[in-house]
Amino acid sequence: MPRLLRKPNPEVPARSIELTPIGVVSNRVKKPMMRGWESVESRLVLRDDLAPSLNGLSGHSHLIVVFWMDQVPDNARRRVQHHLHGDDNLPIKGDLATRTQNRPNPI
Repeated sequence: MPRLLRKPNPEVPARSIELTPIGVVSNRVKKPMMRGWESVESRLVLRDDLAPSLNGLSGHSHLIVVFWMDQVPDNARRRVQHHLHGDDNLPIKGDLATRTQNRPNPI
């Protein structure tokens, strides 16, 4: 298991990075939701110029999609821990230890 540092780490860069979208994820969901994703079917729409990069994809069993969660409000990104599902009877967990979309970085 990786060692977690509890103090500022000079190895973690403080500079920004730039991302260029290569496509969009499209589905019927119109507002953020915490549960129910197992019944949602999404469509990945890539830029036309990237079509050749998909050659051979059908031979794989899994696809990892990294996406930008653009609908999460900034104030939700400042939170670092929460009760699971908003239930005060459940233990508090760190946001990076859960499946929440409220993360410090929208990736």
